[in-house]
Amino acid sequence: MQGIVDGRKPRFGIVYLQDVDLEAFRELRATARCVYYALLPYAGQQETGETACWPKVKRLMALTGFGERTVRRAVADLERAGFLAIGKKETPRGKINLYILRSPGDDSND
Repeated sequence: MQGIVDGRKPRFGIVYLQDVDLEAFRELRATARCVYYALLPYAGQQETGETACWPKVKRLMALTGFGERTVRRAVADLERAGFLAIGKKETPRGKINLYILRSPGDDSND
């Protein structure tokens, strides 16, 4: 299996480019694709079996070089297109956004 970065598997070996609907991915704005790529190194398998991560918007801003509104719009675009779902994760400091990586049209997304 070919991974997402330089032909290597991502850090946790969970998300592969061939798992993504490339036609739908190409229809996204470039900013949304960039934010999606920024999420991948943080993605890992959760107890629920979902592939998810929870970087802060500020982290995504630093990784992509985009402003806060652009990152938030890109996340909304990804959610609307079915590439991720946003949940909440309970931490000792409170609730944070949990980005659940999905593939559009995948029956397990329901």
